[in-house]
Amino acid sequence: MRGRQGRHAAWLLLGCLLLPARARASYEEFSTLNVGATEGDDEYMFDQELSRSPTWWHDEYNLTSNAFRSSMGCFTAGVWHIDNNLKFTVPLGDTARFTFDYLEYSDMEAAYGWTRLEARFPIASTGVWGFRYTPNFEKSRQDFALLWEHGNVRSPLQVQGVFTLEDFFNNFWAQRQVRVGGQPEPYIRHPYEPALSVTWRGSGPKFSVNGKWLTPSAKQFETTDPSLRRIEKLWGAKGNADVSQRVGRTRWSRRRRTPTGTRSRATTTSSPAAGASPGRSRRTSARTPTWRSVTTTWIARRCGGRRSPAPR
Repeated sequence: MRGRQGRHAAWLLLGCLLLPARARASYEEFSTLNVGATEGDDEYMFDQELSRSPTWWHDEYNLTSNAFRSSMGCFTAGVWHIDNNLKFTVPLGDTARFTFDYLEYSDMEAAYGWTRLEARFPIASTGVWGFRYTPNFEKSRQDFALLWEHGNVRSPLQVQGVFTLEDFFNNFWAQRQVRVGGQPEPYIRHPYEPALSVTWRGSGPKFSVNGKWLTPSAKQFETTDPSLRRIEKLWGAKGNADVSQRVGRTRWSRRRRTPTGTRSRATTTSSPAAGASPGRSRRTSARTPTWRSVTTTWIARRCGGRRSPAPR
């Protein structure tokens, strides 16, 4: 009875995951989001499919502590798609772990990347707690985050939560870390980035759903040229959902991705041209890949050093 109820609950959750995922994302990621730029490639959909990594790579990458994954391809005569991921984990002690995570992503839709340094410490009965530091050449854009995780990549259920303080040294310190001769860009409203990820690898349909939210922010640009002084506002959302079910040797999968970003700019002068110029970018993509595992059994025979397939 419990098994039947569990299967019904799994299928109900599967249906919910097929709805549009709504979540929000990082400043660096959504400050460059521009889905309209993809119109420059009249074969963008086909180029994206040809350059994306195989579906099973994602599962293997998530299940491995030390891994490198790269996907590249040509979009137009002047644009080259890049998606590189690198990570490795080493022990800090008996139970503590240190993780290095690197991402480089350049696409016609957005361009961003990061280097993340994480320290994780398991605490009995409460899960794994950790701390993340994201360095940046500009000190004002360095991020700090608190991590929490229940389960791991080998357990049936894995839940991960992250709360990020975006651009920590901008306003959170005594003042923004401005270089000599630089122009300050203090926040009027500081951004935060909560994120949540849930993955189920147990019996029945397997699913993974995650989302990030960049809270609305307002940044003031105090330039030496009065005509360039302005206030920029930004918020972003990104959600991903993946559901798969194996039937015999065939695995069916459903993937959905929804990035959303809104950016507006208003000058602080009283000139006739002053005013807000909002820009909103949103794109929803869905894929339904299907693949079948094929196995071949071979037996070795001493027949002139050749191998013959096993009889069916």
